[in-house]
Amino acid sequence: MIEDFKRYLKINGVSKVTIKSYILKIKEYIQWYQESFGLEFSKLYRENVLDYLSYLQTVKKNNAKTINTKVSALIKFNEFLCECCIQEKMIINKNDRIRIQEQLVSPTKISKQEVE
Repeated sequence: MIEDFKRYLKINGVSKVTIKSYILKIKEYIQWYQESFGLEFSKLYRENVLDYLSYLQTVKKNNAKTINTKVSALIKFNEFLCECCIQEKMIINKNDRIRIQEQLVSPTKISKQEVE
């Protein structure tokens, strides 16, 4: 299944670096799934994906950006599974990403010299 996913990504014009990253992240998910449930991976289930994201946040202490890259890989993997008729519908989407508040520079913290 992983090799088929890799071919799917290549056909869809995904860069080599992104392919390598996605494959690694999907392998991590499948390993977590198999260790957690003692079952062979066959398809994605929403409740399992949500458990995985919670595990990444609370147990692994991954930051939001790291988790979001894993969500992106899972979204693409979900698309692949749907296209191959392994999965009936999308169970994960962009709304599952963690919102990241970018810290903006406060005008009170800028010195007169920096302004000039």
